[in-house]
Amino acid sequence: MRRRYPQRQPIAEQVSAQCEFVAQAFGQRHAAERDTNDAELVAHALRLGGHFVRAAPLDGWCWVPRLAVWRPVEIKRAEVEGQAHEYTPQQVRFQRWCRDRGAPWWVWRTLDDVTRDLGGRVAA
Repeated sequence: MRRRYPQRQPIAEQVSAQCEFVAQAFGQRHAAERDTNDAELVAHALRLGGHFVRAAPLDGWCWVPRLAVWRPVEIKRAEVEGQAHEYTPQQVRFQRWCRDRGAPWWVWRTLDDVTRDLGGRVAA
């Protein structure tokens, strides 16, 4: 008789549950606050083999196939770099939490940032 093992929850559902926890712990973000380059950068990540899930307090989490890990990602316009209002208090708190634990997070401003983080190569 074959043993039946419980079906493992799909990875997207696991991430969704983790994102819900993070959203409750660090605050919510609204879709109206999305940066103008958001769609372009996420589309580029998908073309490079990544998978993007929207979640608070940053813009989302990206699956990185070459590392087999999820990374939190904040998408910003290049022109707001270094401004005082660049990050919300919840984002600053989350980044501090990551820094204290040695956990990486990414900030994407350009297509080059996405290519670098996902391990893409630029062909001539």
